[in-house]
Amino acid sequence: MSSAWINRRTVGPSRRTPKARTSFQVLYRRRGRDSSIRSAGSFKTEREAKIRLALVAGWLAGGQDPQTELARLAAPQAHTRLGPALDAWLEEHERSVKPNSNRGSAIKWAKQLLGKRDPLTLMPADFNALVKSNAALSPRTVHTYHGVICQFLDDLGVEPNPGRHRSVKLPRIVQAEKHPPAHDHVLAIANALSRKALLPFVVLELTGMRVGELAKLQWGDVDVPGCRFRLRRETVKTRRPRWVELPMWVMIYIGCLLAPEDRDPLGRVFPAVSERLMRTWIAAACSTAEIPHFTPKDLRDRRASLWHHHGDDPVGDPLEHRPGWEWRAVADRLGQSKPSITMDVYSWILEDPREVQADEWAGVLA
Repeated sequence: MSSAWINRRTVGPSRRTPKARTSFQVLYRRRGRDSSIRSAGSFKTEREAKIRLALVAGWLAGGQDPQTELARLAAPQAHTRLGPALDAWLEEHERSVKPNSNRGSAIKWAKQLLGKRDPLTLMPADFNALVKSNAALSPRTVHTYHGVICQFLDDLGVEPNPGRHRSVKLPRIVQAEKHPPAHDHVLAIANALSRKALLPFVVLELTGMRVGELAKLQWGDVDVPGCRFRLRRETVKTRRPRWVELPMWVMIYIGCLLAPEDRDPLGRVFPAVSERLMRTWIAAACSTAEIPHFTPKDLRDRRASLWHHHGDDPVGDPLEHRPGWEWRAVADRLGQSKPSITMDVYSWILEDPREVQADEWAGVLA
């Protein structure tokens, strides 16, 4: 039966070592007592010896020869350059994962300075040098590119990942001051929109949904009696499913889009809606109304700020009247993963914090 153990030895004083010292030798037998004892190394500390002992015990349990495995560990590793490894990783991801232009740009960014380096020898200082060498890039772009390279090192199995070390200093992203549309702006845009864009616009304004979430909404996710939408995990940005509540009068308009017997559970509720088209429709309406230009994201910002400042939700139940109302509630309704982001981004005061009332919407939708 194979076995392995640590032999503690005390080496006496000598000319080279005036003081006595202790060494820890790892010994093992491959079979039984009749087999010869072999050494798997000698170490200055017991901790190192225990690590080697665990390796040897594992090899013996698997029927492997520790001498062969130790020789393999001692063999010099092939030198790998970061540049070719990044190119291979990009090719694999572009083929198996959704194409992303940020990957290619990030790889070009990293290859400029680190292309000839071995990924296993990278240090946090290399990432700081990389950031400083590309000062012309915007802070948000640097954060995006840095995340791509860190993901590459994670996939490569580099542990610890030097790009994620706390000493790596990325440029600070300064959030631009937001100016969401006021009450009169919302009505002006609504009056200038076409009929096909009007109801999606109303839903976005009242719910704070992302345009992508609205575009992917299917009839199978519409709860007409409950006056709510179900946003499934695969359709939301944060992969956190949630319910979105609507006023009853809005759900009546949505129910009139298609007869119940004609609704395909997999069919889209708003087939004409997309991020590009919604942005174009709102921009054209702003030009027609001669008001500042707004985007679908500005509607989401407006709704988040309204919920924060006076808590009126679409179904008329003030958030502050609900048990446990806090930033977590606003973040959950917006579909954001961190309440801290909601607090930092949306805690400003609107110049005109008035809601568009149901009778005003009815006048527009009539």
